[in-house]
Amino acid sequence: LNETTYAVESIVGQPWTSSPNVVIAADGRLWAAADAAGGNSYTVWWSNLLVGTALNSGDAGNLDVRNVWPNGQDTIVALAFMSGRLVILGRRSILLYTLPASHDPATMELTDVISNLGCRARDSVVIANGDLYFLSDDGIYKIPKLAQTISLLPVPVKVSKMVADDVITTYASETMTRVRGGYYPKQRWYVLNAPTA
Repeated sequence: LNETTYAVESIVGQPWTSSPNVVIAADGRLWAAADAAGGNSYTVWWSNLLVGTALNSGDAGNLDVRNVWPNGQDTIVALAFMSGRLVILGRRSILLYTLPASHDPATMELTDVISNLGCRARDSVVIANGDLYFLSDDGIYKIPKLAQTISLLPVPVKVSKMVADDVITTYASETMTRVRGGYYPKQRWYVLNAPTA
């Protein structure tokens, strides 16, 4: 939507076939991924700097992650941006790309990989107080705020240990596209809805 009039705007040079399932705004750009209807669940596209509707001009570009998944092919479920890193949450693994000081995505580097842990629902991803929360197959996890030192990656912390069985049971019968995450700052609670279950 247009920032002033809120009218619908068109994407110039749309690189996807159908439409992306994941779109975020971060670091002065529009980031999109998971054109599942078009058969592409492995590409991240970014817009020209400060021109979110331009995906075929300036320094717009894309990243194909098919060859970097740690455990074979995976599917992009969600994107997040924290501590100067693009976080690509797959269904079974997580990729962390660090942007250079110039913030040029064309030269960002894969600096960390989390294997055997993925995101189950796109809209369960919430960044609060610098930490990234998300719903996985066996509970709710938090990736603590990432240090600026690119070689340091905190191990994801399972934050639902006390209610893990309830979380697993509840979300086993849930429609993942309807799940929404949020954060209640007064109590520092990460909250999830379960509209079907």
